[in-house]
This record gives sequence, C-alpha cells and structure tokens, in this order.
Amino acid sequence: MALTLDGAQRQRLCEALGVAFSLKELKRMVRFKLNLDLENVSEAGTKADVIYELVEYAGRRDLFRPLIEGARAENPANPALAAFLDSLGLDPVPAAAAPALERIVNERSTFADAVGFRERLGRIEAWICRAETPDGGGTGFLVAPDLVLTNHHVLAPVIEGKVSPRDVAFRFDFKATASGATVVTGTPCGLAARDWQVDASPPSEADARPTGADPSPDQLDYALVRLDRKLGESPIGGDPGAPPRGWLTVPSAPPAVVAGDPFFVIQHPRGQHLQLALGKVLGFAGAGSRVRHDAPTLHGSSGSPCFDASLALVALHHTGDPDYDPQHAPRYNQAIAIGRIVAQMQTRQVPSFWDRIPG
Repeated sequence: MALTLDGAQRQRLCEALGVAFSLKELKRMVRFKLNLDLENVSEAGTKADVIYELVEYAGRRDLFRPLIEGARAENPANPALAAFLDSLGLDPVPAAAAPALERIVNERSTFADAVGFRERLGRIEAWICRAETPDGGGTGFLVAPDLVLTNHHVLAPVIEGKVSPRDVAFRFDFKATASGATVVTGTPCGLAARDWQVDASPPSEADARPTGADPSPDQLDYALVRLDRKLGESPIGGDPGAPPRGWLTVPSAPPAVVAGDPFFVIQHPRGQHLQLALGKVLGFAGAGSRVRHDAPTLHGSSGSPCFDASLALVALHHTGDPDYDPQHAPRYNQAIAIGRIVAQMQTRQVPSFWDRIPG
C-alpha cells in the first residue's frame, strides 16, 4: 500500500535527509536505492531545494516508502532518520514479542530522539527574538531571512502610527549562558526603512471578554514585518566562524494537535532572557482558530511560537484568560493556530515564505 505524508511529515523528512546526507551522498543513495538520477529529479542549486524537490517527486510517484527505507538502509545509524521512521511506525516489530511491564498508554505520545530534540531546540533558540517597543513589547520569531512574525497587538503602536518604526527593535540571542550565571545581551535588529509591514491582522475584542461571540475569521492577531537586514543568512552572533542563523520553517499544513497533547511555548516573559514553558493543549475556541493551553506565560510572552511534542510549529501565542475577577482562577492561555494564519496570508496573496527550508 502506498505511503502518504502530510505537510508536516514531509517537512520532517526534508530535515532528516538534510541531517543524514551530504548532496553527494544523497545522489548516491537515490541512484542505488531508487534507481534514479538526482539531476533528473531536481535542477535546484541549494541542498535544501534539492531535498524538497526530491520529497515532492517521491510524493507524486508513490515513492515515499522506498525513499525512506532506502535512506535508512544507506545510513542506519543516523538518529534523525531513525526517529522519523519510528514516528511513522515503519520499524519492524517482532511477531512474538515477550511480555513486558511497559505499555504505550497514550497513542499520541511518541518517543523522541534525545540528540535530535536537543539539536532542534538549539536551532530554534537562534530564531526567537524579544520585540522591543517604547511601551513594552513581546516576543517574535524569524520565519524568513528578513521576516519576523509576532502579534499585531505587540506592534500596534507602530502599525497605527503612534510610534516611529525607528523606535522598534528585535533582539535575538538574548539568553542565559549554560551555567545561568551570565545573560548574553543579544543581537539587535530594526525595522526596514521602507515597506517594513508585510501583512497584519488585528486581534478580536471577543478575545478580551470572558463570554461572548466568537472572533471574526480574519481577526488573527498577527503582524509579519521586515527587518533592516537578512539576519537569517548571517552567522549567528555575527561571528564569521559561526553557522548561518537560518529561520523557523512555517508549515502550510501544520500537524494537528488535540486536547491533552504536549504544548511548548518559547518566549521572553516580562522581557526576560529566553525561557521555555511546558504545558498541554486544553481545547479550542473561535471555530478552531484559537488553541487553548496551560503553558505558563506572562506579559512579554505575546508573539511567542508554540510547538508540539516534536517541536513542530503549531501556533502563535497571543493572550490568556480575560476574566480578571479576583475570585476567578485563570483557566487557560490562548494561541492562534498557525494554519489559519498561513491560510489568510494565502488569500491575501502575501509572497510565500511558508514551507521554505533554509539552505
């Protein structure tokens, strides 16, 4: 039976192949395992583009299974490929496994390769910034070489013309050292001198009310803005010996989450150095456009990227329970589903940056 992969799974396959093979090794694997010449599949120049076109070709020709299994056979010790194959349930299981005390209690809970998880989390750190405005700010993250995604309400003063674009900054690499004794001041960027606002969608007043009507479908509380330089193509920290920063790939078809799933928010709460908050999905609102969760957040967390258990981007955090009655215990925090944001940008014909993997 043919194997099908959704958008998020294709993205993970691209990432795993990129980690497991050089371009030369990939060419050899495709020739030996699929009996194909890679040049006939892709004429792209960068490794990332070649891998993307190979995966799309495999999807069109029902070749996902031989591609995945061929890659694993060619590089069986690679943890990224092993984790991806395991996530699809393709690893052989002994027919008569011995009884064991351990059980899979939640079928949606999967194993994660520790090394791969740690490495991806390290890459994500470089893509997140503290958004700084005269009246506060929030969090944002790099989604293309020079594009940052955050909340509309974080940048509302500059979007509405009340604050000069020159008074807004985005500070990357603002985090503590491994010992926690020192906080790195970070790498600041400004807004582009011209055409800095690429797209924006305001929040809904319904999000600020404990009860009431659902938000309008086009009220998604996001702002996509352009930086004054292509930071994603520059070395991290400006060190010539450091790797390129890259950016967070925004999936056009993000993985689905359900109530009870793990939910991670990476953020700058109260403007502090980078923090990771863990929680779970509680449910949904706004006809599915809002993801409610219980990961802790504070002022300054608005605009943070939210991830599932495999660290795939699923939402944009933006607010919390609006009932501030002293007798009321807060019940949820809330994020905007990233798939809804991408869908709206597509209808507005925003130049595509989603599904773009750094080269």
